[in-house]
Amino acid sequence: MKDIDFLPHWYRQARHRRDLRISRVWLGMIGLCALGIWLAAGNLQMDQAQARLDHLTDQNQTIQKGLDLMAELETEQTGLLVRYELAQELSPRRSCVEILSKLAELIPPQVSLKELEVISKVVEDRAKSGDKLTTLAAKISGKTSSEASPSKRRTIEMTVNIVGLAPSEMDVAILVGQLGSCRDFLQVRLEYCKASTIEQCRGYSFKATLTVEAASLPVEKSEDS
Repeated sequence: MKDIDFLPHWYRQARHRRDLRISRVWLGMIGLCALGIWLAAGNLQMDQAQARLDHLTDQNQTIQKGLDLMAELETEQTGLLVRYELAQELSPRRSCVEILSKLAELIPPQVSLKELEVISKVVEDRAKSGDKLTTLAAKISGKTSSEASPSKRRTIEMTVNIVGLAPSEMDVAILVGQLGSCRDFLQVRLEYCKASTIEQCRGYSFKATLTVEAASLPVEKSEDS
């Protein structure tokens, strides 16, 4: 029934062209549907990948915060260990708190501190045979000063470095004089004093070094005695 002999030739060609157009339309619709499904699947995969990327970014930020916190805690632990070792080395005669309190009493109100560093070290000093301590020890033991063997006197000294700002050189000189007159400090040395401008305010920045005898350790006899 599809090809009828009595139909005109032009009519059969028209029907053929119509069937061809319908087939092409159906193929186009199927192709568009397939393309839409493919695009939708691609968008879904992109959304999933973006969600995974956001999740990994959040995890990375959380891990970074944890690492920063660990580094901060390690730094604080190191500082506490240093303070603990310093406190173990020092005797009850001297402590950092006493030194800082003495500095707070001597520093004028118009002078401000910018930095403060405390360094502790053990110093060995060989005592001479003719000094007062050796002579007294020789008298107690019944020996003369020439027979008394020299000994090593070991002390723990604290070096305090302070960096500050003063309105004038006179204030710096007054501060150094007050620190030098204090009997708690063995040596006071002014490293530098120079003019500086901070926030459009002219002043003088300075650095001073103080030496404090924190504790005396047991005396050791010299090996060459």
